Amino acid sequence: MTRNESTRRCAIALCCITIGVVAIACGGDDGGGDGQQQDGGAGTDAAVAAIDCTGASAETGQAPAMSTCGIASCHNADFAGQRGGTGFAASNLTPDDTGLAEWTTGDIAKATLDGVTPDGDVLCSIMIRYRATGMTEAQACDIAEYLRTLAPIENEVDDTCE
Repeated sequence: MTRNESTRRCAIALCCITIGVVAIACGGDDGGGDGQQQDGGAGTDAAVAAIDCTGASAETGQAPAMSTCGIASCHNADFAGQRGGTGFAASNLTPDDTGLAEWTTGDIAKATLDGVTPDGDVLCSIMIRYRATGMTEAQACDIAEYLRTLAPIENEVDDTCE
């Protein structure tokens, strides 16, 4: 393994670990789950149903989204996405056409919890499936509602899972 490959693997592991710490802080594992990531039903012919986010609070969702090790650590401080030095692409999460403009709060919550797009496509494996960490649908909805309040930022990020 080359030094660059080793550095890349360490950076990816660190990102996953820090995101996992935030996920536990947001919801924790109640001991009832098996800790395995789930595909949320991806691979089916039908589009994946969004989560009902009625009553979601952007104010409640702001803290976990903005935390040092949270969403901003991979998707950038402005949530407009980035191409990481490790080779992975973190999508634009702002409500811009190059981001999540067409996604509902429930769609974003579903992707956060299960790593599945509204069309049923599976997100990159580096994207943690927060349901497996114990995050609740209500918590994911609050974070998604916060993301919907951000100013749209145009930033096309390559859709690659390197």
